[in-house]
Amino acid sequence: MAQPMSDGFIAALKSSNQRSITKVEILDSESLAVLKTLTNVDDGSVTVDVSRGTRRTFQLRISNKDGMFTPKTWESDLSFGRTVRIYRGLQFYDPTVNKLVDEYALLGTFLIDRPEVFVERNMSVITLDGSDLWKKIASGGFPSGYSFAANTHVNTIIAKVAEISGITVERMSLDPLDSLTDNERLTNSIVAWEEGDNRSDFLQNIVTQFGLYVYFTPSGILTSEKAKQPSDQTPVWHFSPGEDSVMLGVTKTQSDLKLVNHIIVTGESAYSTYARYEIQDTDPDSPTYVNGPMGNRVLLFRAPQVYNTTQAANVALKLWLENALVEENIKVPSLCLPHLEGNDVVEVTEPISGVADKYLAQRFEIPLRDFRMTIESKKGRVIPT
Repeated sequence: MAQPMSDGFIAALKSSNQRSITKVEILDSESLAVLKTLTNVDDGSVTVDVSRGTRRTFQLRISNKDGMFTPKTWESDLSFGRTVRIYRGLQFYDPTVNKLVDEYALLGTFLIDRPEVFVERNMSVITLDGSDLWKKIASGGFPSGYSFAANTHVNTIIAKVAEISGITVERMSLDPLDSLTDNERLTNSIVAWEEGDNRSDFLQNIVTQFGLYVYFTPSGILTSEKAKQPSDQTPVWHFSPGEDSVMLGVTKTQSDLKLVNHIIVTGESAYSTYARYEIQDTDPDSPTYVNGPMGNRVLLFRAPQVYNTTQAANVALKLWLENALVEENIKVPSLCLPHLEGNDVVEVTEPISGVADKYLAQRFEIPLRDFRMTIESKKGRVIPT
């Protein structure tokens, strides 16, 4: 969900009475306490992409006068492996306090992957690439085999993978899934990994079987959430044309190259009753009607942890959101909205392109200096019943 910002900040996004501000905090890797704050950022961006386990990545370009930031040891401020937080905000006049105020949106908590120092004619800059804390999960395989008994809560499995990856319990905030039945949140058979299995692949596979998303928040907390229908969510922003609008235009693309219109999920456990759930587009007026011109395009997913029809429906919903929303993609060039989060629902209205609907924000790049960003979104189609 988009970060809550003040009314003054939201108003300033739409006005010319603002100034972009950026800062980078260098953190202690263990406590995440702030060791140093940098404001001399020349350029850079943070990219959010919900299709990846590593949801956030960044690039930075920082002035490096006299080599002050050149990594000289593994403990230098900007050496690889160092933890940093990146913010973009606005300085704007707040009439309620009668002065200029600074307000920041947190873009992410990252590990530096690669510092590069460039020197030419006694001038130097350092460029940094990095990724969010999913890197801890993705950076290798399991050191040994492990198994969980049947009737294990899925959060227990997520937490164990995180622990092995070096993520402490204080850095986790998982949905307790209290709204689900035991059959929907507990394993129905033994779950195991082998020595050397990829941790990221294992975790992504397990959470998909429970209809969940797992990712790191901007503050560096491992969190989880159930897949939701866009139609059930309140838009965090409404884009529309006009002089006071942040929307600079829209590009609409319709493609059926990767589209499916029929999802089948089956349970494969020998310990469960046979479970099966199907979603298909049965609307004769829909361009993706299963008996229409595009034909019946099936995605079959066999899930060992699916125990009953309800759980199969949860998995099918997530797969439908990921694979059956590509009926319409849009790109919205916009003034920078640094507080957006991946999978936020935005509403877009633009009469010339025929766009008037809710969309899931799938990928966007937040610039640290420029005022313009582009949001790539998928149309939030209603899930058929």
